[in-house]
Amino acid sequence: MPNRAGSVRILIVDHGTAILHSLVEIVLDLGYELQVCATQTATIVAVGYQPDVVLFDLTMPGPYTCDLLTAFRREQPHIPVVILGVQVDPSTVEHFLNKEAFDYISKPFTPEVLAAVIRAALAGEAPGGRD
Repeated sequence: MPNRAGSVRILIVDHGTAILHSLVEIVLDLGYELQVCATQTATIVAVGYQPDVVLFDLTMPGPYTCDLLTAFRREQPHIPVVILGVQVDPSTVEHFLNKEAFDYISKPFTPEVLAAVIRAALAGEAPGGRD
């Protein structure tokens, strides 16, 4: 569902890696508006930007990334969050899928996978067979 302006807004929360560059290209190629920020500013940026979907890198450096995601979800519970990561502990992924995230995409991923997950998040469809 697009925001009030009629276009879909995606917020990427990432620390700036080569994968971030690819992610930005994919999102822009899909025709979505885009904002990128660091974890510490995610909640503040989301309030002003009003994204329709958040792509959140769970493997950013620092011990507090999971805590920041939890805080973001507490402040912005209505925004679907797709967590991204590489070699993330399966129990961590399951925790977030059960409580705070819409879906999880393992890096690297294809543009088709990312597009499908974003579409599902926008439509409010259960991803990967989850309810």
